[in-house]
Amino acid sequence: MFTSTATGALVTGDQTTMSAGKRVTTELEASNGSTLTNPNPAGAAAATYTYDGAGRLTTAYLPGAAATYGYDVNPADANCADPDMGVNTNRTSITITPTNGTAVTTGYCYNSADQLVHTTVGATTDTGYAYDTHGNQTKDHGTTLTWDAANRLATATPASATTTAYSYDALDRVVSHTAGSTATGYAYNGYNDSAVAALDGTGNVVQQFVPLPGGVIATIQTSGILWSYPDLHGNITVATDNTGAPLNDPIAYDPWGQALSGSATLTNAAGGNILGAFGKDSKLTDTATDITILGARAYEAAEGRFLSVDPLENGCANNYVYVFGDPFSKSDLTGRFSCTANLSSRGRTGTAILLVPTLARLVACGG
Repeated sequence: MFTSTATGALVTGDQTTMSAGKRVTTELEASNGSTLTNPNPAGAAAATYTYDGAGRLTTAYLPGAAATYGYDVNPADANCADPDMGVNTNRTSITITPTNGTAVTTGYCYNSADQLVHTTVGATTDTGYAYDTHGNQTKDHGTTLTWDAANRLATATPASATTTAYSYDALDRVVSHTAGSTATGYAYNGYNDSAVAALDGTGNVVQQFVPLPGGVIATIQTSGILWSYPDLHGNITVATDNTGAPLNDPIAYDPWGQALSGSATLTNAAGGNILGAFGKDSKLTDTATDITILGARAYEAAEGRFLSVDPLENGCANNYVYVFGDPFSKSDLTGRFSCTANLSSRGRTGTAILLVPTLARLVACGG
């Protein structure tokens, strides 16, 4: 996928290829006028992503760093309730190795219910995780979470920020998001769970979200139109104004949708939310908590996990994991899909060419 200015200057670009097993293996990226390059320093033909025998992502070359994901047995310690939970596709370790820096490894421990109970970086252990009797996460890295009677996220309160409150309709769609004293409502089209409009506290439409070919989202508001452009995984990497001028430097994401450290900030949605991870499908991410509501469940990209129990019995390897450890070839935008049955077109080999608003848009995707 390429985004260019009216004069043909490349703003951002993304191109992937797949293996015979339908897994994304190589990804070429470009930004700010550069050519397509592979983050893997071994070269354009080298694998950007590798997988284990179970199809779980084990290595990802990202801009400026390499990430290695482990699903092994944790070393037994006093805080690790069940060191064998890696077999259930729980990530037991992540090692980030900067191109010109020192590798940092984070270890993860779980209980027998697949609930994350602590993380360890070097000699520092974070045990700030807790769950209610329904399996909903109530503590997460200093953020306090509460849940309604239907096990939907009701409030999220970071240690250093105000409370965000959510309310839902009968179809489990967020209809209001209140951050401190700022209330934002959302409207939907039919039974679709992607918002088509944002409303202010009195019910007036302040933004409309219009999906376009190639995953582009046009945000229509009184100050003009914003254009949000996704990568081939559906994450918004850059937004432009109606003249085609970029409003942010291109944003890079890890495989689970977390914006990489040092990335720019998007301002393409109202009320403390952004169209960021999964933004192609109009999924909103709270900027204070980095929580994304994916249909029936809340999702945290930093750990690649849902924060509540899967409503679909045996829907995946465990009750919290996102798409069996393969976030490129599969997706779960409703929180209800079977991760073994839902193959997403996000990993399809192809190229999409998107020209900024001053020119027509041409989309060409390979099969």
